[in-house]
Amino acid sequence: MSKHKFLNLVFSIMIVASLMLSGSFSASAQKAQLPSSAGAAGPASPTDETKVPHYFGPYPNWANSPRIRKFVDTLPALGPAGTNNLGQHIPVAVPDQTTYPGSDYYEIALVQYREQMHSDLPPTLLREYVQLSTSVVPGAHVPLANANLDGTTTPITINGSQIFGVDNVHYLGPLIIARKDRPVRVKFVNALPSGSGGDLFIPVDNTIMGAGPFEINYDPMTKEMLPDNVTGTFPQNRATLHLHGGKTPWISDGTPIRGTVGNWRIDEAVRRVESKLGAG
Repeated sequence: MSKHKFLNLVFSIMIVASLMLSGSFSASAQKAQLPSSAGAAGPASPTDETKVPHYFGPYPNWANSPRIRKFVDTLPALGPAGTNNLGQHIPVAVPDQTTYPGSDYYEIALVQYREQMHSDLPPTLLREYVQLSTSVVPGAHVPLANANLDGTTTPITINGSQIFGVDNVHYLGPLIIARKDRPVRVKFVNALPSGSGGDLFIPVDNTIMGAGPFEINYDPMTKEMLPDNVTGTFPQNRATLHLHGGKTPWISDGTPIRGTVGNWRIDEAVRRVESKLGAG
């Protein structure tokens, strides 16, 4: 073997060894930095970033989801006939064409409920829309209740009377089928729990517009100035609607200050001002 070929062989061996050592070191470093499955399953600790997600710092945020199987559940289809193996289907809203002649009218409520989203997961706490039963459109007349954090449920009432749904509450429903040149009218009811029971079950950013503390010095209904400022905190059961694909004026385009709350008032500021003014 010539001296030139020998040197090339030595250099090649050195390069391969260097790459192997580098890869081994990189894998060892990654293994040391990443939480092991055993560590992740250990007891939670507020000071150990390998045990719990730090949503608000000081460490980069992360969250572990359980491993779930793929393609084991069928997709829900439209109506009860399209119910999948999880009991899900997409409700189709039934139009009321009597109350407002010439248009399709719906009464839609927002509620809190649980639904199983995958065979490997327990039921998930969600907030979803449901069409309300009326004398014109009674539907299945399903008694509606809000799911609570402790696993219990609370029947939903308006003015002391139980409310009912045209169908069971299901994710993505109800589906409103609209037709060109035919108006659609929707009455929205926020039926979420009130008070602390209506707080969101996920971290909330109270620094954005429409959240956190507020201070108002006028009657939002009459615009008249008040003798004293009214202060408080916006509740977390507020909801607002947003329409896509339509010619929607800004005032109806789902802004944070156009929310409704679970006590049937326009928003918490209005409720507090009305209480201060002695309004009903």
